[in-house]
Amino acid sequence: MYNWGEPFLIKDIFAMISYASDNRCGTTVHTNFNIFSRQMAEETIKSRLTHIYLSIDGATQKTYEKYRVGGCLSKVLENIELIVKKRSQLKSKLPFITWKYLLFPYNADEVTLARQKSKELRIDAFEVFPANLDSLATFGRVKYYDSKSRKVINSSVTDCSAFWDSLFVYPDGSVLPCCSAFREKDVFGNILKQSLRQIWNNRDFLTLRKCLKTRKPEMPLRYPCCECEVIKNMQEKKPLPY
Repeated sequence: MYNWGEPFLIKDIFAMISYASDNRCGTTVHTNFNIFSRQMAEETIKSRLTHIYLSIDGATQKTYEKYRVGGCLSKVLENIELIVKKRSQLKSKLPFITWKYLLFPYNADEVTLARQKSKELRIDAFEVFPANLDSLATFGRVKYYDSKSRKVINSSVTDCSAFWDSLFVYPDGSVLPCCSAFREKDVFGNILKQSLRQIWNNRDFLTLRKCLKTRKPEMPLRYPCCECEVIKNMQEKKPLPY
């Protein structure tokens, strides 16, 4: 339950998680963890959230705030202590807590210190994710995109698996195929109007799966793939920028 926003700002987030838990669905949240409280810690445990990723990209405030602009590292660390303590008090194994560290050139020298802090805070896992600088520059995509051709330019397309293993459902019911999709033209269906099976096997999904699987050089890609820097780099056999 995440993407393009902060999950803990949603007033009904714990009801949503509880509903999923009651229906035997695991749940994951990615959060900057600046917004949290003792009450929210208890609700998190009682809703049976399965996994929480804490987006913390530095071990000092100076480094952390370069990407998490306006964020407060000390507040985040206090909130971690809250949820770890509450999890212990309620004798729960969940949620599994992961410190997610986006790796940039400017914060690489703080990875060891951050890992040590995660151990001190009794966080379950520490994971480093290379930051894809091109895909983060969402509004700069046009420089990589030929709006006239929208063609795969060679036979080596991509190893992207998004169209086989995930989808995203937005508050209005819109279904989008991956975490990089967010515009109206990226919508693949609406869960309030169609069944999940109908959407998962509709023309949009099947066409793009065929494009990515067959790797035919002149097969046109639709949104969002035709503007994806990761796919573009792979088409041109360029190394990713990290």
